[in-house]
Amino acid sequence: GARSRSCVVHNSLKTIVELEILIKVDRTKKALAAKLSQLQAARLHFLPQKFTETQVLIRDAKQVERHLPTSPSTNVKYTEYILSEGRGLRVYLLHPDAPEHSTGADLIYETYWDGRKLARLCAIQYKIWNGKVLYSSQAANLRDQMQKLSNVFCNAGLCQPAQRSSKEINYRLPFCAAFIRPTDKLQQPDSKLISSGLHLPVCVANRSWQPTGHGGEKIEKSKMRCESLSHEVFEKLYNTNMLGSRWLSYAEIEDLYSEHEILNADERIVIHAQEYTL
Repeated sequence: GARSRSCVVHNSLKTIVELEILIKVDRTKKALAAKLSQLQAARLHFLPQKFTETQVLIRDAKQVERHLPTSPSTNVKYTEYILSEGRGLRVYLLHPDAPEHSTGADLIYETYWDGRKLARLCAIQYKIWNGKVLYSSQAANLRDQMQKLSNVFCNAGLCQPAQRSSKEINYRLPFCAAFIRPTDKLQQPDSKLISSGLHLPVCVANRSWQPTGHGGEKIEKSKMRCESLSHEVFEKLYNTNMLGSRWLSYAEIEDLYSEHEILNADERIVIHAQEYTL
């Protein structure tokens, strides 16, 4: 865990300092120099490293251990997990292909319910930040991407609850279907956990901009703390149907995907996880 990792880094740093002192006294001690090099390399392995937005996206979409059975199906567009019999989770990686430019999203979470031919969505736009403030100057195209997210997922009614639904009185979060994800630049290089960051509904992000005083805009963590979700909480709530869009028919999903080239014109939503039970 984080505590054991911190202990390793602290202990290795202590030993490194001791070896550096010994080597200064006697530079002929090759064994000590070799040990020092090994410890310095090992310490770098445990220290957080800077990730680019693309590196974080690929890791979150393809390499994260979500502690869910994976479907044996293969598809370059998405990674598929099994939630229960007839229900699955897909994570689509759009960035930086044409669908990202059309929808404003980097990833799309899709949960399908094959028994009723229904699915629900959540679109996410990643932005690397310093952990405290997201500046418009560091994300020049964010405003445009947010507008696309609003047009494709919000204005199209995906965040509106279904009329006459038997579940309409059930407790859940609002049906927000599009999120901005300020993502920390520093990540643990060997971690199999999803990257650290926040999930902010695009409607909240739109009203959270503040002038920087230097001609730009910014969104501060302190201003959105009460209206955002951590990366761990987001995935848990999405997988339990506590957030994300309303349920949509396969036909509605296929039309949306085809329009924005997430599916080719001749493709259909093909369910693979229905063949497997837990």
